[in-house]
Order: sequence, then structure tokens, then C-alpha cells
Amino acid sequence: MTNKTVVRGRRLAPWAGFTFMLTKLRRFGSRALSCCRSWIQAFRRHSLEEKDIHITMGKLFYGSQTGTTTGVARKIRKHLNGLISEVKSIQYAQPHELAACDFLVLGGATYGDGELTDDWKRFWPLMDSISFAGKRVALFALGDQFGYSYTFASGMKQLYDKVSDSGGQVIADCIPTADFEFTQSESLVDGYFIGLVIDEVNQPELTEKRIRAWASIVRQQLALACTA
Repeated sequence: MTNKTVVRGRRLAPWAGFTFMLTKLRRFGSRALSCCRSWIQAFRRHSLEEKDIHITMGKLFYGSQTGTTTGVARKIRKHLNGLISEVKSIQYAQPHELAACDFLVLGGATYGDGELTDDWKRFWPLMDSISFAGKRVALFALGDQFGYSYTFASGMKQLYDKVSDSGGQVIADCIPTADFEFTQSESLVDGYFIGLVIDEVNQPELTEKRIRAWASIVRQQLALACTA
């Protein structure tokens, strides 16, 4: 039996996000245009009336070296209430569990020179057996912007490439870098993070705010996908 949930679209004001879009277009060009199309589509589809949108329940799989990511994963589930049926360490996951989901949240901490955690490394050869075609995937990463300023949250890019190369669609992938201070990250595309980035070492007080904002984008884009 397929688990489904309902996301209720909210009425959007006609001017919502327009100033933001123009600013980003001037700075980043085509990437910003792609990001802004989501806002325009959201207005077109949800400005006239509220709709009940049925979305297949997803799962969250994460990698953790010290246990910090486990706590972040639980907070993400809280903010994606009704969309995530299970949170599980990739250490205990099987490929068929990922393959069975239309919606996935994948993530973990970044270690060393922008590497994924050891549990992700052990699971990585099995990723080739999973087709992400038709799946929508949201990504998140933990990093230390001061201790590892040159590889900040870079491990997320490996997940991004794997999902994209296998035909999956990464959603909520235009996340601003505001309030972060770092030198370099592989997880940037045209000036935007390709997923949620959290720094529990230096900015734990911002974690809930960042998750909440990102989760809202995830919900919006899933809703748009269901009404497309």
C-alpha cells in the first residue's frame, strides 16, 4: 500500500518574490533565472485557490561520523512532517529502500578534503545499482566553515552528481549563501548551494531557521511537481 500525504497550497501575493528575482537575475544570470521560475510557477498555480496535493511519502537517509548529523536529520523530519515516513542511517540501509521511493532526502557531514562520511563511502558502490530516474531528491550537508573553509560542505556535491547523472531531479537546489563565511565549496553552482547547509560547530543557533526555510522550498517544489 502506497503511503501518501496531502500538502495544502497557500495563496501567494502577486508581488511575492519579484524584487528578489530581479536582484538575483542581475547578479547570477541563467542560474538565477532557473531558480526564479519556481517562484513564478508557484504564483501561477497557487494564487487563485488552495488545493490538496497528494505526494508519495519519502524517506531520509544520512551519513554520520560523530552523531551530530543524526540530530539534524531528526529536525529535518520535524519540518518535513507528513512527507518523511522514515529517517535512517545509510549504514543500515539497503539499495532497494532508496529505489522504492519517489522522494528522497539524502545528506551527511563533510570530512577532510570534502569527503563523505565513512558510512556513505561503504554504501557508495551500491549507489550504481539505484536508478534515480523520476525521483525527486533534496540534499543537505553539515560542514565547518572556519575549520574547513576551503572544502566547506563539499561532500554534498558527490550526492548531487550521482543523483543527477542517474536521471534524478534535485530540488531545493538554489539556496543562498547568506550568513556563511568560507573560502570555497564544491557544493556551489552559480553562487547557490545545491541543498541545505548546516554548521553545527559555529552557528548552531541558526540551524532551525535554515531547516525551516529550506523545508518550505522543498514543500513548494514538490507541490509544483504534483500539479505540473
